[in-house]
Amino acid sequence: MKYVGPNFDFSKYHSFEEYENYLESIPQAFPDLAQLQVIGFTHEKRRLLCLKLLTGYGNDPEITRYINNLNFYILPILNPDGFAFSRTSKSDLIRQWRKNRAPENCTGSLLFRKNLCCEGVDLNRNYDFDFHQTFYPFNNSCSDEYQGPFPFSEPESRAVRDFITSNELRNKTDAVISLHTHGQLIILPYNHRRKTYPADYADLMAVAQKAKNAIRKLNGNEYDIGTAADIFGPATGSATDWIKRNTNIKYVYVFELPPAHTCIIFILSK
Repeated sequence: MKYVGPNFDFSKYHSFEEYENYLESIPQAFPDLAQLQVIGFTHEKRRLLCLKLLTGYGNDPEITRYINNLNFYILPILNPDGFAFSRTSKSDLIRQWRKNRAPENCTGSLLFRKNLCCEGVDLNRNYDFDFHQTFYPFNNSCSDEYQGPFPFSEPESRAVRDFITSNELRNKTDAVISLHTHGQLIILPYNHRRKTYPADYADLMAVAQKAKNAIRKLNGNEYDIGTAADIFGPATGSATDWIKRNTNIKYVYVFELPPAHTCIIFILSK
């Protein structure tokens, strides 16, 4: 393993292997402060890595207070196969790849009167939450938002499900924040249907509003708040919706990071 440590350059994008090396170097350099866990493997046998921050940080009083009272679990890349594949070509089609690298699934098509067979599943449509959709794009294996043949058909989504419900986290987790790009949004559950909210939606909105204000104060970026269904339209089978409905975790959010707009969707400036 190549030691990376504090010299890791966060101002540019890296390969998955470079991210792996960096994650492995943290507990090597700071064994009393961090642990690295493997929560599962992908179709192509890449590891799904989780960094756990331990107590004893000790320099910044505010951070020390958080670390001493809370466990932080950081899962930086939940689709390593898709990420690695997106770096194999300069083609916009490949660079914007969002699915995993599941082997071909075939789905029927009334339009073409034959089966359509394509690789990959959209992992954020593969969770067992209002899953069984019979309309495009969720039921078409050649769509970027293909839900998969059945709930939790993919090793990556199963790994997250099993980790969230494991003895280590079950009934011990206060919040889940899923980081996406892009759009400058704070997205709350639920996202499968417009105007559909959990009973404690007001509580989630109050915390989101505080986060919005803090981000504005920090860097001037303006975030919008709402459900994806209300902002964009319904999307079923998402991880955060499944977590909110099937666990006792109260605060569940998706943060769509900057920028607010790009010329080509999902292709971000360095």
